[in-house]
Amino acid sequence: MGKEIVIEESNKMPGEQSRLWKHEDIIQVLRNDLGTGKVEAISLHLQDENEKVEISSTAFKQMHNVRFFQITNFVNYPENSMLLLPNGLEFLPADLRYLSWDLYPLSYLPSNFCPENLVALGMRHSKLKELWNMDKCLQSLKMVDHSFSEDLIRIPDFSKALNLEGLDLRGCSSLVEISSPPQARSSSDVQLQIPCNIEYLDLSGTRIEQLPTNIGSVEGLQWLYVSKCMNLQQLPNSMNQLKKLSKLDCSGCEGLKLPPLNGLSNLRKIDVGNFHMSEFPNGLCSLTSLEDIILRGNNFKSIPAAINELYMLSSLDLRDCNRLEYIPKLPPSLEALDATDCTSLESVSTVVLPKHELLLRNCIKLKQEARSTITDDVLESYLYDNEDKNGFCELSVAGSEVPQSIKYKNINGSSLSVTLDCHDLIG
Repeated sequence: MGKEIVIEESNKMPGEQSRLWKHEDIIQVLRNDLGTGKVEAISLHLQDENEKVEISSTAFKQMHNVRFFQITNFVNYPENSMLLLPNGLEFLPADLRYLSWDLYPLSYLPSNFCPENLVALGMRHSKLKELWNMDKCLQSLKMVDHSFSEDLIRIPDFSKALNLEGLDLRGCSSLVEISSPPQARSSSDVQLQIPCNIEYLDLSGTRIEQLPTNIGSVEGLQWLYVSKCMNLQQLPNSMNQLKKLSKLDCSGCEGLKLPPLNGLSNLRKIDVGNFHMSEFPNGLCSLTSLEDIILRGNNFKSIPAAINELYMLSSLDLRDCNRLEYIPKLPPSLEALDATDCTSLESVSTVVLPKHELLLRNCIKLKQEARSTITDDVLESYLYDNEDKNGFCELSVAGSEVPQSIKYKNINGSSLSVTLDCHDLIG
């Protein structure tokens, strides 16, 4: 009903409508400069990757009241961009609040664009190299998403964007600088800065060598992702000041030096997988707020007994820790333990086993006694002692046959048999 009213108000002339959502209308307006000051919102969804549409470099010149502009693409590769600008782009409306343009095909935004009203800027999978090369007023900006813009080499100084809450730069594989002031660009001592109220920062897959120098003073930061930052050498000690940080992902940063982590009092999830670290992370067992720990692909031989004190821990991932020899007593809150491909693992404490999932696939050195004890304890716990009768458990232990010593082994040796009380049955 609302869409019909918009069409009627414009006498069926797309360039006179306040909102444009029909594919053919938008293409007609952008290609032929038919937009007017009446247009306030444009939302275009491109799905046919064989369709190539050339639009005018002055398409927005008369549409100075556009506040919402969105282009979404079905494909995610800049070379397959369906919306082309062969003569560049001369103008973007200064009234824009929301600008989201997937696969933006140019290296820069128009130099005369004034983003002072912009609240959200999304240029995913773009060909951008840089947004602009001068200071701009960014007082309203809250969210920036340039993810997977592989040609992006630099972003502007966001330190004065005091309302910025989220910055997503994952997959920007050419990016080497973050928020560097223009006067520092020629200096080898680049001082990186970000707004102190930012909550979300994703730098995964970039070429950065250091985090912003003021990272410890970013009091509102809750999510920090730096996975696969191969040039990142260390995390600063000031990170311990991040009292609100709840998720930290450093996976795949081989050789990255971690500071003591004992100051991260609100951390819920940490991923330090594929570090190939030879020692268990310092201070990790003091973070009693942790619920999910990913340590896969590391080289430590032991886990501190203090891990039992992580009373909120529900998931522990130790996959591919091929030098780990022993898993100590774990906290009773644990629901899932995955130690798949821990090829040196010989023993696991069965004092407390995970509630739902225990995976020990390809633990080829796990002693036969340990296998039997684990299997018996799991069956005992889940078939008879488990208070959650609607729960489930998955147990996977290396081996080609049921061990002789398991008490629930069937006579023929190929299966397990258990007897359940009547109250365990549902029917």
